[in-house]
Amino acid sequence: MTAWAVGAVVACGGDGDSRTTGAWEPSSSDADATASVSATDSADADATASASASAESDGGKTASATDPTDPDSGTDTSPTSGPSTTGQEYDCATLGYTGVCEGDVLVWCEDDQIMMVDCAAQGEVCAYQNDDIGYNCLPAGGGGFGYPVGDTTTWPAGGWTVTQVLGHYLNFGSFVGGHLAQDIANGEAATANAPVYSVADGTVLYAGANASTYVNVVLVEHAHPDGGTICSFYGHLGSVTVGEGEAVTRGQQIATVLDWQAQFGDANSHLHYVLLSAELCAASDAANGALICGYDDTAGPNGIEDLDSEPFSYTSIGDVCGDHNYPEAFTSPSQFIDLHHF
Repeated sequence: MTAWAVGAVVACGGDGDSRTTGAWEPSSSDADATASVSATDSADADATASASASAESDGGKTASATDPTDPDSGTDTSPTSGPSTTGQEYDCATLGYTGVCEGDVLVWCEDDQIMMVDCAAQGEVCAYQNDDIGYNCLPAGGGGFGYPVGDTTTWPAGGWTVTQVLGHYLNFGSFVGGHLAQDIANGEAATANAPVYSVADGTVLYAGANASTYVNVVLVEHAHPDGGTICSFYGHLGSVTVGEGEAVTRGQQIATVLDWQAQFGDANSHLHYVLLSAELCAASDAANGALICGYDDTAGPNGIEDLDSEPFSYTSIGDVCGDHNYPEAFTSPSQFIDLHHF
């Protein structure tokens, strides 16, 4: 790995087989079938489309025609408008029928046309369905685990990069020791303020401020596929969109990633997240989301450098939070989610 996003030093205190979506058709000037996921798409006079009969007949993705304009306000209310913040351009040669997820916006190519729909506007999430359909709008929740960002399904982090693995030794300023989570990012501009999703169905145990560079954290308890419980912990959060005691579903937004540059002055926005044992989770819950250190007291390089050398579970080598009292309390989210993916 060539770069590490540093984490916190913690103060211890569907089941269907076709796409049923709205579609976006490029204007006649878009001869190369290239589309930008931006607010300008909504201004296209011809931004409505229906799926081809062939797609409907072969059980593939289907799109319904939509009226992109609210007759009362003149504003775009169609689910065919993508987020204006991405500016991502697509072409059919790259997309193919498989498509991609741009957050919860599904984008794919059909009959040499770019098709687009906001899955969230339908109460669903954009995720990988199968090899025949590719990416699709699917119901949120429903069991299993997914990644907390991006398309929620692409290994190792929903299409984002794992910039620091669980257990990696770092010595950078005040961030020294073995890292007690994974850090994931997707470039500063795309990471800051990006939505963070619950990795599985569960119950929010804590959501709010933390007296560290985590700023805000969320702790969610989930049923462990092998019995008992396991918890997901998310740090370096900006806004938090859930509350304690709230039931959440896999793929439901729970927060946004902290804009590190706005908060601290340096471009280092990333999500710090990890899966915790039931015992450490209960201790953190009792301490209002505290007791989860960002680093332990590892004294030097330990051979953990990347995803290939990352352990499945990790025990803290001493820390001010007391996490070392809980054997194998930290679990690699990439590996666990890959094993139990929805």
